[in-house]
Formats: sequence, structure tokens, C-alpha cells
Amino acid sequence: MPRTGVTRAHHGMSILEQEPSINGENPFKCLSRGVESDVLCVLGRSTTARTGSEIATITDRSRSQIQNVLRYLAMNNVVISDKKDGWWFNTLNPEHPLEPLIRQIAEMRLPSATEEELPSAPHALDAIDE
Repeated sequence: MPRTGVTRAHHGMSILEQEPSINGENPFKCLSRGVESDVLCVLGRSTTARTGSEIATITDRSRSQIQNVLRYLAMNNVVISDKKDGWWFNTLNPEHPLEPLIRQIAEMRLPSATEEELPSAPHALDAIDE
């Protein structure tokens, strides 16, 4: 069966059937609300290499956003990108000192605060001083 990248994963199941959505349960969102947090969460929970298209589908982000983050993480040796059969596959670099910590954080399930639970302040930094 040929690989289609976006719609099918390695074992014939769709990516969305194989991987739970990370929306609402991404512990990296405590530190960063951006695409970087989504990529780290997916790769931290993955036991197999992922294409950028797969990560984009799982995270509901654009492929170009994902590719930019993957390039940045690869430049910093956090991610290893290997090309096989015309597809780029990405994994966390097991030699990077942050790899075990990224995996530990990715597996955490943290309660999320709602806006109503946050202190009211005219500016977010003012809430820290209250």
C-alpha cells in the first residue's frame, strides 16, 4: 500500500484514529502557546518517526508552520530529520540532553485553567504583581 503521508499512518489507520488530539492536553502550552509546543508534544509522545504532514494533521496546524519549527529544532539538534522514499521523517534526537525531559513533559496531563480562574488585570504582567 503506498504512503499518502497526510491521511494514512504506517499501519493503515488514519493518523487521527491512531493519535489522540493534543488540544487541551498539551502540557507544553503552560510554557508556549505556539506551534513549537504542539510539535514538541507530538514528537514527545510518538514512538515512531513522523512526517511534517502527519504532525500538521494531528495538531491542526499548517504544514508550513510545522516545517519551520521542525527546521529550527533540527538546526538545534533537538530533532533528527531523515529522508526515506521521498518523505522526511522526524524524531526527537535521543542524544540531545533535553530528549528525556521532553518525553516526560509530553506524557503529563495537567489541568487547564479557564480565563475566569485567572486574576483580573488590565495587563497580563500586572496580574503577577497583584
